[in-house]
Amino acid sequence: MKNKLIFITLFMLLASCSNLSKNFIKQGKQNVRGGYSKNVKWDSTLSFNRYSWFHELTMMFDLMIVDLDENSPFYNWLSDDEKADVANCNRFQVALLYSLDDRRISKKDLLNQFEEQGHEQLLLSHFTSNFKLHPDLESMSLQLYDIYGFCKKGIDSKKAPSVLFPGFPNLMLK
Repeated sequence: MKNKLIFITLFMLLASCSNLSKNFIKQGKQNVRGGYSKNVKWDSTLSFNRYSWFHELTMMFDLMIVDLDENSPFYNWLSDDEKADVANCNRFQVALLYSLDDRRISKKDLLNQFEEQGHEQLLLSHFTSNFKLHPDLESMSLQLYDIYGFCKKGIDSKKAPSVLFPGFPNLMLK
């Protein structure tokens, strides 16, 4: 009986440890519906591509990214100065970044990878202010996310960036 108990305990211990090194990436969409700018209201949707890096069941890093152009009503959230900066881009993207622990997977790692691939970071103070006051922000639990703009110039501007974090597969963004 004692041997059986030891065997069951060891089996449970080994079984519980067999899942400790699972890293995976989950992909999906996240939509922000409607908005206001000055006295203009719209019901359009801003549809982000979402990429989440998990260690077991813990989300370590989250990236939400969307192409934004002057045809989108959300473009109105940019100030005139921000629009002037964006006008020089062949591709302009807005990204929301979250990191559980910057010592493990940091936002700076992703920003450096984007820069190495020719994506210039733009400051989006006015856009950020509008986004942070959107009613969907709390319901989607995005209060801890930082917002970045990325400008890509040149003939390869439509090429999507890739992201590689240690312990995870290389990911080509859409």
